[in-house]
Amino acid sequence: MKKIISLFFTLVLTVGLAIAADIHPDNIKNDTDYTNYVEQVLFERTPTAFSYVKRQIKYKVVIGKDGKIQSYEVLDPSGSDKYDAKVKDAITSTVLPAFPKNTKMKSLTFTYDVEKRVNVKIPVSVPGLKR
Repeated sequence: MKKIISLFFTLVLTVGLAIAADIHPDNIKNDTDYTNYVEQVLFERTPTAFSYVKRQIKYKVVIGKDGKIQSYEVLDPSGSDKYDAKVKDAITSTVLPAFPKNTKMKSLTFTYDVEKRVNVKIPVSVPGLKR
């Protein structure tokens, strides 16, 4: 019974943290909220690197006070020009809200390492299922 209760609280806490990580632009009140929101958006907008890409790409993006991408620079290419261009297109076309009114920031610079994710499918046989 203790294990079930412990598992339940772990699940609730994990789901709660995942939901809390989603920030809506209307809820941005300070620089920390804005920075967290931008980090979330860049993560969501950056295409996943799959196994055919030899290395992960590392890029730097500068965001102006108006929320527009001022510059994009590849710091370490992935080895796939096609993938690097796909990342650049996705990031430079990102629309962000302007900085909060009470900010002192003039611009915001993010350096981002794309985590390499390998898409692996493991065949599983299910009794009674015909393929």
